[in-house]
Amino acid sequence: MTRPVIGTVVSRILVQVMNLLVIMMAGHALGAEGLGDIGLIVLAITLIMLLNNLVGGGAITYLAPRYPSSRLLLPAYVWAVITAMIAFIGVELVPVVREGFGVHVVLLAFLQSLYTVHFGVLLGRQRIAWYNLISVAQAFMLVLCFGFLLSVGTGRLMDYILASYLAFGTAAVMSAWA
Repeated sequence: MTRPVIGTVVSRILVQVMNLLVIMMAGHALGAEGLGDIGLIVLAITLIMLLNNLVGGGAITYLAPRYPSSRLLLPAYVWAVITAMIAFIGVELVPVVREGFGVHVVLLAFLQSLYTVHFGVLLGRQRIAWYNLISVAQAFMLVLCFGFLLSVGTGRLMDYILASYLAFGTAAVMSAWA
């Protein structure tokens, strides 16, 4: 009982430390304006995820021990696609982020939708260690990729977005495999 709790606490601390590193790197390389843009991107993704989690959130965790994955994943994936389409229209009508970044917000939210569904299945099946490992791997990939892109590039907002694609994609693939 205490081992999963300790593992979760340690993984949460590691994820938060890595998120702090991303904020520090972004602040240093992109300045206050870049940090603000990243904040707006994260806000837009969060708003999209609120809609997505109506089907792909806690309900998956509750239903995972009761039903086979094949019956849960297809409706959740379809809902993720529907959410992405609604979000695309939403970001065009209400521009929360800079022009040209709305598509990236929707695609990143879609990737996050996929791994959130997988995380729900992992948690519902009590595979806490995998959940923790993938969460840490995602944060590590974000720090690693963002740091690399900043070191070889000019320090642009797109560096954060590309690093997010790699981190979210890693989480989606790992969680589907787990």
